[in-house]
Amino acid sequence: MNTFTQEGGQDKDGKDYDARHKVQLLGEFDLPNGDVKHDLVDLKVDSLNDWTPHKGKDVTIDIGVYAP
Repeated sequence: MNTFTQEGGQDKDGKDYDARHKVQLLGEFDLPNGDVKHDLVDLKVDSLNDWTPHKGKDVTIDIGVYAP
């Protein structure tokens, strides 16, 4: 859906962090009852060059996730 660069800055502990490139995807998540949930997901990427041409198009990616 979107690509953007999040500016660098300082975290709550005062440590500096660099700017980060992100891609926003509208994901489809299958629920146990058979329904589908749509959710906006921010994906951190090394470069936007590979993603910008696909803006607004359907893409499929394989990812692994874990609960914080």
